[in-house]
Amino acid sequence: YPFKATTSLTDTLCIGESARLFASGSDIYNWAPAAGLNNASVYAPVARPDATTNYRVVVSDKYKCFADTGFVKIVVYPIPKFNIAQDDYTLPVGNSVLLKTTSSADITSYKWTPFIGLSCIDCPQPTASPRNTIDYFVRVFNEGGCKAEDKVTVTVICSNTNIFIPNTFSPNGDGTNDVFFVRGKGIAAIKAITIFNRWGIVVFQKTNININDPVAGWDGRYNSAVLAPDVFVYKVDVVCENNQVFSLKGNVTLIR
Repeated sequence: YPFKATTSLTDTLCIGESARLFASGSDIYNWAPAAGLNNASVYAPVARPDATTNYRVVVSDKYKCFADTGFVKIVVYPIPKFNIAQDDYTLPVGNSVLLKTTSSADITSYKWTPFIGLSCIDCPQPTASPRNTIDYFVRVFNEGGCKAEDKVTVTVICSNTNIFIPNTFSPNGDGTNDVFFVRGKGIAAIKAITIFNRWGIVVFQKTNININDPVAGWDGRYNSAVLAPDVFVYKVDVVCENNQVFSLKGNVTLIR
């Protein structure tokens, strides 16, 4: 007797994945093309095509009196190509770095995690400004939902490159370089600054002060008296924004 073939709906795959096709209606099934099918003569073969394929199935009865034809389209998307230019960046605390990437044209969305310190989490190349060493992960997707992923480590360091300490100052009241103070970037606080004269006497000391603050600096006085030009020794203890602690020692010349 006449019959009507029934088939499964169109399906979407990423290349390398598989899907089970389905047909019903009678006794004998012949699928074509057979390439990519585990069995072209069953009602529900498994398909693993390398490209978008419109499978045709001919359904017939065992007496070969009647037949009908159905189609199942399998749409195959490629795996997107995505790469972060470097596996690791080293960044002085308080600074930023652009995470450079290369992307295939089919990518439709980006998802970076964690969001800490990133300028964006849904763009191809965010700027990273973390305060602590961190691993960033990214997943990208194309229209078919196929994904690629990568990761990058941003190592955050704090050192004397984050600090600027002048080697001279002139407390003469002209409004230029009158105060000796510590400048820097990525610094949470100055735990202590101590200044000694050439005989080891402490002529200035302050604790727990802010970076880049001339009010907290030394004006060249000791016990309210203006000191004569000379070379002094300083020691600065610093806490960085990544909680790293270090000390700096050096000389500063007082001139008039």
